[in-house]
Amino acid sequence: MDWSLKLRRAFARCAYLSGVYESSPRGQAVILMYHRVLPSAVAESLNVQPGMYVDDGVFRTQVSYLAESFETLGLEALLERCSQGDLDPTKKYCTITFDDGWRDNYLYAFPTLRAYGAPATIFLVGDYLGTDRRFWFDRLSGALGRLRRLDRRQPLLESLGELFRAEGIEPARLRGWFSGWDRDPVLTADRVIGEFKKLPPETGEQLIGRMERLLGLPASAERALLNWEEIGEMARAKICFGSHSASHSILPGLTPERLREEIDRSFRLMQENRERNFIPVFAYPNGEFDERVARQVCASGFRAALTTRRGYVEKPMTHRYAVNRVGIHNDMTSSIPMFARRLGRR
Repeated sequence: MDWSLKLRRAFARCAYLSGVYESSPRGQAVILMYHRVLPSAVAESLNVQPGMYVDDGVFRTQVSYLAESFETLGLEALLERCSQGDLDPTKKYCTITFDDGWRDNYLYAFPTLRAYGAPATIFLVGDYLGTDRRFWFDRLSGALGRLRRLDRRQPLLESLGELFRAEGIEPARLRGWFSGWDRDPVLTADRVIGEFKKLPPETGEQLIGRMERLLGLPASAERALLNWEEIGEMARAKICFGSHSASHSILPGLTPERLREEIDRSFRLMQENRERNFIPVFAYPNGEFDERVARQVCASGFRAALTTRRGYVEKPMTHRYAVNRVGIHNDMTSSIPMFARRLGRR
């Protein structure tokens, strides 16, 4: 563990014991943003980045803390109360959301949510539901994990260099991506994934496929994302579902026609499955949006949209299509003092 994280944890514990977090954020509402909930050993075996998951045991303690310290509302109810300014100044409000629709939300998060009667909303990517498809960033993370565990990486890195050079990525640029690999593999993987986000989607997909073949990675034997049966069971237990787009495309980069088709298609899927507690709220893939994207989300029929921008819900809400959230992940919120600190900071 690095010293900066140790210091943050020590500071958070002192502040927590002093009671400073108990007075904040009263009269405010916070939307928690999760992605995956997994046992840490499983996350490590899958090479899931720390910023993408919360340990299942940690999640249980977090939901217990929320039940004791916050009034937990459904997402639609919370947005409506914020819009109306109907928040008791003596209370703290929250709601729980998950992005992407991972199957582990059903396996590990849902039992805890049901046990505490905690409402939550899961944002789904329509094209992936009930399939064995995997997001490109999940596949890339798996390939990087396999590469890191190899004893003799250099020959494979050289072969990867040839693949990347064929796509116009020069060796010097690639070396920059992988610099510091042995010193901090997590930071390196984050950097590589970040660089892939800048590539044209088709180029990134092709490179990941070639990396998987070069590394001899088999097709995943387990489904990673939710299916309709799991969604139905959770819906019967009052879990709600929103849209995270049709294909998880980065929306600002789409043409007007492609953007309209992407958002409209995701809204139609929601309308066709209203009995499964679908609500007309959108969450931007990767948190990326602009005014053009927000206008299209509104025009397609959604009543609000959530960002990855950190902060409490604005009061009054000035832009229903740019609602703040607070990201929750294992490396920054693995203890209740750290969790309380993250929720208590604007």
